[in-house]
Amino acid sequence: MSKIDKNKDVYKNELCYMEHIESEKSIWKAVILQGILDISSCSRRTEDVIARQEAIKWFDLSNKDFLTVCKMADLLPEYVIKKMRIATSQKAFWIKFTRQSC
Repeated sequence: MSKIDKNKDVYKNELCYMEHIESEKSIWKAVILQGILDISSCSRRTEDVIARQEAIKWFDLSNKDFLTVCKMADLLPEYVIKKMRIATSQKAFWIKFTRQSC
């Protein structure tokens, strides 16, 4: 195998690895998004109320699970909390739009 062929193999492996890492980050970002959606829910169903309460407690700098998810998503926990507060505020356009019936 020539040096060029070996370099192509290394490049392919690195590219696959980077795609894998980015896919994992996306999954962890989806976990964070689900928490934001849970907080934003105005459903009165018991399981949704519980999910909302748990999500509110989860977004906490002293919560090891929250910190781990942020690390896996490659996001700063303080940044995530700041963005969560903006996204869940009553001033957020999407909240006004989706909560018309609340």
